[in-house]
Amino acid sequence: MTVRQRSGGESVKIRRSETAVKLFDWAADYPYKDVVREEARREEWNLDLKLLLVERVSMNMEKTLVLLKPDCIHRRLVGAIVQRFEQKGLRLAGMKLVQVSRSLAEKHYAVHKGKAFYESLLQFITSGPTLALVLEGREAVAVARNLIGATDGAKAAPGTIRGDFALSVQNNLVHGSDSPENAAAEVALWFKPEELVSYQPVDSPWIAGG
Repeated sequence: MTVRQRSGGESVKIRRSETAVKLFDWAADYPYKDVVREEARREEWNLDLKLLLVERVSMNMEKTLVLLKPDCIHRRLVGAIVQRFEQKGLRLAGMKLVQVSRSLAEKHYAVHKGKAFYESLLQFITSGPTLALVLEGREAVAVARNLIGATDGAKAAPGTIRGDFALSVQNNLVHGSDSPENAAAEVALWFKPEELVSYQPVDSPWIAGG
């Protein structure tokens, strides 16, 4: 327990339980920790309550894999499409240009093995370079999928990436993980841990909001 003085001389008790202390020092790369610390100091709020709010927000922080496929590279749409994700507020945690091997393609599309379009998927993703991205943010998987749009570019809603830039089902520019579980597996397949970068964007408090 610590005691602080308000400007009027009133003592204010701020409970710092063992759990709060552990949470306070937890996850050094968590982008909003410094903001919460400063707010707790300035407004003299109970640290346990503030840290509980941080924990709840962090539970919604996700990583997702996004692939800008060979058609995206050849059509020179990389900048326009990456801009969509960044302007939404997703943080870039990893990026690399890859000439996809047959082996990697088979692992990535293993769920479709045996389907009529499986072989054409492999041929397409290995036909040219692919830009692999790891994006991070609040509910990043769902946010990225909503930005990407429906699989068939001809049916995707205007304003989505596929709705604005694609007409094909196969040549639809972008892949995005479809669940947090698949996102974790796909990130691990495409990236080594040391290829992912953790940092705190300066605009984090403005994007996170209240």
